[in-house]
Amino acid sequence: MGGHPGLTGDAITDIVNAMKYGWLESSMSRIEEQYGIIGTGMDLGMHIYNDEPFGVLGLIAYSYDGTGVAQTADFYIDAADFHPHTWPEGDVEHLSEAGLQYCAPRITAHEMVHATMAVNMDFRDDNVDYWFKEGTAEFIHGRAEAYVTDYEADRAAIVSYIDTARTTKDHFPPANASYSGGYVMTWHLHDAVKTAGGNGIRDIMDDLKSGTSLEDAILARTGQSTADLFANAGAIVDNYYNKLKTDTTGDTGAIGGYLVDNGDVLTADKVIDANTASNFSGQPIADYGWNVVWPTDMSNFADTPTFYSHNSLASTAGTVEGTYHSIGGTIVAHSAVAGSSGDLTFSGDESLLKALGFAEVKASRETEYIVSVNDAHDGQPVTPRTRYSGENLRALLGPNVDVQLGVNAGLDVRWDDDRVGFTFTGGMENRHDFRVHLVDSAISLHIGANSGQNVTLGIGNLSSSALGIDRVTVQDMDRAQHSIALLDRAISQVSSQRGKLGSMQNRLDHSINSLNVAFESLQASESRIRDVNVSKEMTRLVTAQMLSQAGTSMLGHANAMPHMVMQLLQ
Repeated sequence: MGGHPGLTGDAITDIVNAMKYGWLESSMSRIEEQYGIIGTGMDLGMHIYNDEPFGVLGLIAYSYDGTGVAQTADFYIDAADFHPHTWPEGDVEHLSEAGLQYCAPRITAHEMVHATMAVNMDFRDDNVDYWFKEGTAEFIHGRAEAYVTDYEADRAAIVSYIDTARTTKDHFPPANASYSGGYVMTWHLHDAVKTAGGNGIRDIMDDLKSGTSLEDAILARTGQSTADLFANAGAIVDNYYNKLKTDTTGDTGAIGGYLVDNGDVLTADKVIDANTASNFSGQPIADYGWNVVWPTDMSNFADTPTFYSHNSLASTAGTVEGTYHSIGGTIVAHSAVAGSSGDLTFSGDESLLKALGFAEVKASRETEYIVSVNDAHDGQPVTPRTRYSGENLRALLGPNVDVQLGVNAGLDVRWDDDRVGFTFTGGMENRHDFRVHLVDSAISLHIGANSGQNVTLGIGNLSSSALGIDRVTVQDMDRAQHSIALLDRAISQVSSQRGKLGSMQNRLDHSINSLNVAFESLQASESRIRDVNVSKEMTRLVTAQMLSQAGTSMLGHANAMPHMVMQLLQ
């Protein structure tokens, strides 16, 4: 087992030694072998903090440039969860009791997939979907035991996740369903690429490195869109559950292993095998394109950092141990507004701005909300849990009812002197309730002869703020690109509203034509009825005249009879 000095009982020392003597090297070896990607010569900062057990075990923090490729990468490790109780397996005691065997080296591999992908490609959510980010990170070490547990606990949640993820690019908070859903989606994609004659996920990674989006790579490699590839979510989750549930080898379901690729059986203690490491120089992954910057203070845990995984700071500078502060000789502007609404824009003389050398250290992104709507009277759900990006919640309460939230809705923002920055609390775990009283202002038109023949016409708010174009700016390339997306979305909304109005106009025109035809038919019917009545009366008149004339004639004959008799007698 090389030169590992053994466990000391000191959390920081043991974690650093585990990383130096096996976990990082065996993780990167597997990532290069299966995904064909390594680091780019960048520093990888290692930060250890002390949180409560079952918190965030570890994560990679990075900042992007304008291309979406990470320019910094830092690995944060929670010593409360990560402290290895056994070596080299990293069998953390309280996590083992929960059924997660040998988790520390597997989590190391998971996070290193994130870091290595981030420095090799446009890693923004618009280019690489969240399910693929988490799915590939799980696929590298397998998720057999956790997936079976998640499936049996809540199969519907995994199916629902896939049905949502296949058609959106939303960023989902970490949860069992998102990890297991991303895992089987990645496995299914791997199988689909191989069925089409390719090499699986490695081909997708090659495409992403070359600048292709994930959607285009999937279409090119499988002949199907993402939505079509994962259309039958229920069958997908059942298929992989059956494979994992009936397996007796102990394989973790990792890429390259027995269950996935008919390779060697990769059990939980061997899939990331520290015994295979050989570089104990203090830079264990130099051959894989990473320069590790180890913690300098080995006597105390670093303070627990605050992470902005969902509501990001708009503009900050210099990252050290999870804090954002100025580096000597610089001035840092912080935004107290979450999401893209907090973007800081500087305008003025172009030469002066260039001379000042502005640099964006942490870019903003749209605030994300998970919203559900219930009827205030009976509590029944009106709109199921839906993910929205940005403060404008389109058609939240109906086709023509939008809701605009305050930019910091559900968040508490405070200045932290110790961190020299703003602290946001609340976020995705915070519940923010509000009530909306709706008054129907739609126009109701009666378009028929009968009761209930009505149509309702509603026109949505098409103001610049409602369309989200009141903050359009083209001061730099990134903002110009973002503004184009906002304008495209606004055009789509206006076009949709125009389509509805055009449809209503066509319907009214059709109703008018139908009513005109009905009116003409009614007049013709009335005329025919009147014509029939006149004929009847004429018949009665002629009959009466004939009877009158016959009666007069008979009376005349009757009066003439006595006169004729008298003439005969004479």
